[in-house]
Amino acid sequence: MKRRFYLFALMVIAVFAGVTTNLSGDYICGDANGDGGVNVSDAVHIVNFVFVGGDAPDPVATGDCNCDGSCNVSDAVAVINFVFVGGYDPCDPDDDGIPECDPNSPMAIIDPSPDLLEAPWSLTGPEGFSASGNGDDTLISLAVGEYTITWGDVFAWVTPPDSTHILASEDTVTFSGIYVEAGPGTIVIDPAPDSLNAAWSLTGPEGYLADGNGDDTLAELDPGDYTITWGYIFKWIKPQDSTLTLPPEDTMTFIGTYVEAIDSTGTVTDIDGNVYQTIKIGDKWWMMENLKVTHYRNGDEIPNITSNSTWENLISGAYCNYDNDEGNVDTYGRLYNWHAVNDSRGIAPQGWHVPTDAEWKQLEMYLGMTRAEAD
Repeated sequence: MKRRFYLFALMVIAVFAGVTTNLSGDYICGDANGDGGVNVSDAVHIVNFVFVGGDAPDPVATGDCNCDGSCNVSDAVAVINFVFVGGYDPCDPDDDGIPECDPNSPMAIIDPSPDLLEAPWSLTGPEGFSASGNGDDTLISLAVGEYTITWGDVFAWVTPPDSTHILASEDTVTFSGIYVEAGPGTIVIDPAPDSLNAAWSLTGPEGYLADGNGDDTLAELDPGDYTITWGYIFKWIKPQDSTLTLPPEDTMTFIGTYVEAIDSTGTVTDIDGNVYQTIKIGDKWWMMENLKVTHYRNGDEIPNITSNSTWENLISGAYCNYDNDEGNVDTYGRLYNWHAVNDSRGIAPQGWHVPTDAEWKQLEMYLGMTRAEAD
């Protein structure tokens, strides 16, 4: 019988405990569920709102018991302390009898959608007021006056227009911004001169890949970054590869202008009198045939080794022919060991040298490889 009495007394305290802070207006600070009083059910309402997606206090400012500008679990704690242990009155966190915030004061609700975008926004108002954030928010205790919201851009979505509202005393305005998913875009491929019918390759978002020759138009493409790689054409200097960003519902053009390489071919003769065709690629000249020379640049003979076992044990320069067949020289050139290549007497024609690894990479990237592929 005694236990029932204490339980009943606790229920009475929980239901009828009131607010001593003097606030004017229709809303009671701490009355998160709108039942006309501040009790433990308001703490439960706040906890459900914060943690399990329950209904928000209406207005949200009724749940901002500690006047920190938001409704969170600390406000539920403030309600419980007020109801059960005589903590400070809701909206009077410094307990001086003067409320620091008021749920009846003007407030603005920021409501961009879809919620998953967490869209950016900025709000300006009277007396130099400025606030910014992302996604839903409620701004309380605002001054009366004119407020303007500017919605930020979200890639691949159409941004809502700015809007302005007049906020009156004890009023609430809602700024709603509806983002609409943007449509696809178009890319135009335009290599020049057209007569070359130049090859190209295009990569883009989510593994997109397309290739072709000459002019083309690619439609229904997702917005994002696209990179074009231009193909190599003999005796022409190819354009630099480039990356552009395709905006939603827009068209962009990749223009690639090939320049004819003047004096881009020629010949070079080695010490044995072999004549090689040459070509200028980028800023370097390259032989278009494999080396056939049998003497170092100073005239010393390079030994011709035909025995595999002897070749494997050499510690000096030498050459051999493919299959040890002189008839293969015009097709494959001659094969040299590293000692011959690295010999200070030189096997390349006068003024030429065997390319370094860095020069090979430069050539490969000029002809279309990426840095990663060349490495």
